Amino acid sequence: MARTMATTAHIRLRRAGLPFAAVIAMVAALNVTVGAPEARADVKTVSNPSELIAAMNGGGEIRLGATFSKSGSPALVVPANNSVTLDLNGKTLTVTGVAAQAGIGVPNGATLTITDSSEESTGKLIAKGGGGVGAGEG
Repeated sequence: MARTMATTAHIRLRRAGLPFAAVIAMVAALNVTVGAPEARADVKTVSNPSELIAAMNGGGEIRLGATFSKSGSPALVVPANNSVTLDLNGKTLTVTGVAAQAGIGVPNGATLTITDSSEESTGKLIAKGGGGVGAGEG
């Protein structure tokens, strides 16, 4: 007879001397929720190019709050010797570099990590070099 996870957990808890109902009550008391990631104070949410540029200059974690495009000057660059994590959050960011430059500059010593925390994983980063010559990221 196949055991379910709940039956197996119940057997293990009984062997440990804990009634299953007591453990369920303890878990319920913890008020554990599953769903969208909680907004953290150390994550900067941005919804337009100027907010994105300011957040990139500060480094750290950045989350897109809206879909938008960024082109032209000033260039979008991760500061040297700094680290940026960009969470697309299900949004689309389109970046076009300034004349013959990368869409997103990542100089030596800098790190750019792209993630998508949306449940559907629908976030997109479209990075194009300026003037049709530069790389999307470089």
